[in-house]
Amino acid sequence: MTSGKSDHVSSRTAMGSLAGAVLLLGIADSMVGSYLVLFASDQLRLDPLRVGIISSATAVGGIAVSWLLGRWFDRSPARWYTVAVAAASAVGLVLASRAASFEVLLLFGLTLLGSMAAAFPQLFAMARLVLGAGPVSQRSAPLLRSCWSTAWAIGPLLGAAVLSRSSYSGLLLTAAGVLVLVALVSLTVPPPRGGPTAEPEPDGSSSQPRSGAVAWFTTSVTLFFTAMFAGSVALPLYATRSLEQSPSSVGVLFSVCAVVEVAAALGLAAVPARIGQRALILSGMAAFVAYFGLVILAQGMPLLIIAQVARGFAIAVVGAAGIRFFQDLLAPATGRATTLFSNASTAGSLVAGVLTGLSIGRFGYSITLALCGAVAATAAAAFIGGTAAHRPVNTRTTALQCPATQDRGVRPGSSDQRSRRRRRAASTCCQQLANCDETSSKATFEDHRGSPRLRRCVGTRASRSSTTVSTGTVVSISRVAVSRRTGSNSVRSAMTWRRSAGLCTERSPVREARRWRTIAVGALRSTTWSKR
Repeated sequence: MTSGKSDHVSSRTAMGSLAGAVLLLGIADSMVGSYLVLFASDQLRLDPLRVGIISSATAVGGIAVSWLLGRWFDRSPARWYTVAVAAASAVGLVLASRAASFEVLLLFGLTLLGSMAAAFPQLFAMARLVLGAGPVSQRSAPLLRSCWSTAWAIGPLLGAAVLSRSSYSGLLLTAAGVLVLVALVSLTVPPPRGGPTAEPEPDGSSSQPRSGAVAWFTTSVTLFFTAMFAGSVALPLYATRSLEQSPSSVGVLFSVCAVVEVAAALGLAAVPARIGQRALILSGMAAFVAYFGLVILAQGMPLLIIAQVARGFAIAVVGAAGIRFFQDLLAPATGRATTLFSNASTAGSLVAGVLTGLSIGRFGYSITLALCGAVAATAAAAFIGGTAAHRPVNTRTTALQCPATQDRGVRPGSSDQRSRRRRRAASTCCQQLANCDETSSKATFEDHRGSPRLRRCVGTRASRSSTTVSTGTVVSISRVAVSRRTGSNSVRSAMTWRRSAGLCTERSPVREARRWRTIAVGALRSTTWSKR
C-alpha cells in the first residue's frame, strides 16, 4: 500500500517537473520565434531573402539535432540530452545577441539555435519512459501539450513587455535565461526507467510497423502542419484586406484559438481509454478541414471566431494524440517516434512559408485558404491510407499456425462439435499470443466463467525496454482452478509452450506438430478457470 502511494506521488512529482520544463521551453521558444525575424531585419539590417534563410537554417538545424538525439535516446535514455540542448540554446542566444553579420547568425542558427527544437521531443520521450504505463502516463501527452499552448500564449506577451523596456538583444538574453531554467528544471525529473530501448526486430515482427505505414503517417502529419502554418500566414491578410477587419481583430482570433487549444488539450486527458488515438486524430483533421471552409464562407468576425474554435480543437487533438500515436506505433523506440512527429511538423513549417507566399501572389487569399483546406483533407486521406497499410497483428507469429488448428491435428471435415470448439479456442489462444502487448515478456490467459472463446492477455507489464513477445519467447500459460468450498485459488498446473518456427509451421515434423497440438489443446480444456 505504501509502495503504491509512493509511486503515485513520484509520478505526480515527475509530471510537475516535466510540465514546468515544457512551459518554460515554450515561453523561450515563443519569444525567440516571434522576434528573431525582427531582430535579423531591424537590428542586423538583413534583406527579406536572408531573413528567410536564417529562419530555414534554424529549422533545418533543429531537424538534424532532433534526429540525432532521438537515436541516442533510444540507445541510452537520459535526461542529460534535454539539459545539454537547453544549455546550448542559451549559449547560442547569448552569442546571437552580439552577432553583427549574416554569416555569424547563420552559423548560430544551424547549430546552437537549432538545438532548441530538439528539447521538445526529448521532454515528451522522457515523459513516456519516466511515467511508465500508469494513468498519469496516459494523460501526460495532452497535459504537456496544454502547457506548450499556454506558453505560446504567454511568451509573445512577455517578449513584448521586455522589448518595450529594452532592445532585441535584451529580449534574446531574457530568453537565454529562461532556457537556463529549463535545464535546471529538467534535472529535477527522475531518470528514465530501464536500460536502452530495444531496436526494431529485423525478422518482420508485427509489433514493428511496416515502413509504408510509417511513411503514410509521417506524410499525413507533415501535410497537416503545412496547412496549419500556411493558414496562419494567410488568415491575417485575408481578415484585414479581404474582409476589411481591423488589425486588432487578428489578435482576438489567435487568442480565441489559443484558449480553445488549451481547453481541448486538457479535455483530452479525460477521454476514456476505449477511444483510440486514430479516431481522435481523424476527428481533429476533419475539424481542420471544416475550419478552412468556415473561414472562406465568413463575412465578418462571428463566423471567423467559430472557425477558430474548430482550429484550436484540431491543433490540440492532432498535436497531443499524434505524439502518443507515434510513440505507440514505433514502440519501444520512444525517442525516434517523438522526434519523427516533431520533425514532421517542422518540415511542414518549412514548406508552408515558401508555398504560401507564392500562392497568395498568384491566386489571392480565398483560393490560398481553399488550397490549405485541400492540403488538410489530403492529410486526413494519407492518415487513413496509413491505417490501411498498418497491420498491428504480428504477421510472423500468426503465420506460425498453432498446431491445434492444423488439419493434421484435427480430423478434416469432422462433425465433432467438441473438436471444433477446441480448435476455435486454440486458434484464439494463438491470436492472443500474437497480439500480446509488446511490453509483455510473459502472458497469462484467463478464461471468464469457463468460456473457451474468450481469452484475455493480462501480461506481466514491464518497461518499454523489455523483450517483445515473439518467436522463440517462452510464454507461461497457467491454469487456475477455483475451490467451490473455500473460494480460494489453487494452481493446478502450469506449463510453458515455446513458440518456435520449427514446431508450428507446415514444415515441422508430424510427430512434433501433434505433440504441441496436444499441449495447446490440453491447456485449453474445459476446466474451471478464474481471474486472478
